[in-house]
Amino acid sequence: MKRWMYALLLSVLIFGGCINNEDKKFTGNELNSAAKISNETQRASSSNSDLFFSGYVECAGGNNKALGIYNPTGNKISLVNNYFMMKLSNPTIGDTWTSNNATVYKFEVGKVISPKDVFVVYNAGADDANILGTGDMTSAITSYNGNDDLALVKDENNDGVYEVGIDTILDVIGKMDGTNWGKDITLERKATVTSGNAIFDLNEWNSLPTNTFDHIGLFAGSEVNSASDLFFSGYVECAGGNNKALGIYNPTGSDISLVNNYFMMKLSNPTIGDTWTSSNATVYKFEVGKVISPKDVFVVYNAGADDANILGAGDMVSPITGFNGNDDLALVKDENNNGTYEAGIDIILDVIGKMDGTNWGKDITLERKATVTSGNVTFDLNEWNSLPTNTFDHIGLFAGSEVISPDNGSGNVVIPTDTGCGNYYDSIGTETGSALKSKLNDLIDNQTELSYSQAYNALIVTDRDPNNSNNVIEIYTGRSVNGPKKYDGGKGWNREHVWAKTHGDFGTKMGPGTDLHHIRVADVSVNSDRGSKEFDNGGTPNSEATECNSDSDSWEPRDEVKGDIARMLFYMAVRYEGEHGEPDLKMSEDINDYSKAPTIGKLSVLLEWNREDPVSETEIRRNNIIDKDYQHNRNPFIDHPEYAERIWGN
Repeated sequence: MKRWMYALLLSVLIFGGCINNEDKKFTGNELNSAAKISNETQRASSSNSDLFFSGYVECAGGNNKALGIYNPTGNKISLVNNYFMMKLSNPTIGDTWTSNNATVYKFEVGKVISPKDVFVVYNAGADDANILGTGDMTSAITSYNGNDDLALVKDENNDGVYEVGIDTILDVIGKMDGTNWGKDITLERKATVTSGNAIFDLNEWNSLPTNTFDHIGLFAGSEVNSASDLFFSGYVECAGGNNKALGIYNPTGSDISLVNNYFMMKLSNPTIGDTWTSSNATVYKFEVGKVISPKDVFVVYNAGADDANILGAGDMVSPITGFNGNDDLALVKDENNNGTYEAGIDIILDVIGKMDGTNWGKDITLERKATVTSGNVTFDLNEWNSLPTNTFDHIGLFAGSEVISPDNGSGNVVIPTDTGCGNYYDSIGTETGSALKSKLNDLIDNQTELSYSQAYNALIVTDRDPNNSNNVIEIYTGRSVNGPKKYDGGKGWNREHVWAKTHGDFGTKMGPGTDLHHIRVADVSVNSDRGSKEFDNGGTPNSEATECNSDSDSWEPRDEVKGDIARMLFYMAVRYEGEHGEPDLKMSEDINDYSKAPTIGKLSVLLEWNREDPVSETEIRRNNIIDKDYQHNRNPFIDHPEYAERIWGN
């Protein structure tokens, strides 16, 4: 049975953002200070599931007024049409959010909140540098005067109108009692708060001195702690040789600078009773300039390593990787930034090792499980997957980045939860059609171009078999074949241009003819059979790639790579738009095989394949390698397959 039968969802998710799985709506009584709200609905959203207010500034004189809105999730959230704010002017006891004096304030088009970030709404007349420096949008809602109530609302019908029993009030600021409760004060949400509250509670807020403006872009809950900081994601201790490495994962939504902020420690051959203050505990510092991007893995490796996977993923050599399976390792937050471990001051974020005098870690490869979200000062093997000895191709990955659907009932494009792209797409808002296509082109067209021979050699790395580092995987047969032998007198593999070179007549020119995002490893004879045929369903099985079908003008690849093929073609149509002497490639609904026209299809079928075959771990790994090590640009349709619907859907 094809995978799409499992991935088929209810409706196409046209605009990205955070999906509220709780779907909690307030029904019955409207919200006010005297309303009776059950325990199930008093908290507007479950922990870390949706936006809430993080700051409130009402200055003593002038217009330095601002609101902070915090995104506690791991996803970027689009505001327009999904959320709005309300203000109830000078309410008294008995007023409700449906009163005539309740006004809706919408968010501007394109406004988004990054993961673990604060979005600042401020007064157009503000002149304080802190507010202006952190401000994201001006809004007339900030004309409040201390006697107004404010609400943050989830717009369930996306219509910008508050509908009782349908829309969800996520959070409220204000007492609704006719007093000047909020005049000349600054409030900052406490670190213990993880969600909004439909009933305003001052116990959830820290009261700061009047006219304190430098906290509005912060949320106390985003302060560093072990649940929102770096942790180990991988450990490799090879059987023979020096292919040893550690993976360190950044689960946050921000870049993290390592030097002076973190260090590693190794306790050599410890026994029961040893501690991290023992004389044989050694500190290993990070190099100047080393940073871990959001949702990325930083790989520390041995200077003597010779495996291509480790060398390709490696970020820094360190002698800490001289471990031999009987050593303990720690990742430490350097609170005093002095590179010295100080018990009771510095924070040990994560530990690898049993501290029991055994060779617990010899000749093994460990990968952190997807369920792990923070470090553990007590090593627990139940938090790790044990991989075969000398498995080197996982060290740059974190199992928590595996592709899953964020909600198996919310749309029929399955969106990866995380692909390691960090803030690459922060400039993309809610655009559709040609506007989105143009913005994506601006984002990806400044790439490093390879020669044709460089592309050939790069495929040995990008298309490597994860279970055999000497082999590569052929796109159409799925076979694992010797990588370095390449053509091998016609018995091996060659370069398959998924967007056939004749469709645009670009040949092997640097740029479209050498772009790794659409060049794949293919069996020589199967590549010839495909030729320049376009893509469609149907035909008869190929004699060698028996899971592929073809007829006189089209080619149907095996089910496991149909989405891969579609996303490569979408990339080409966005990347090459006729600039700088390049071809203007376009998606087409027509099949026009052997033509030199710069088109390829069949678009409707390719969109179907994009929905049916979700993004794979292979695609994510390949996209990251091409971005990091070769072209320094990404395929947006791997990171955001829903973009295809927004450009060509319907």
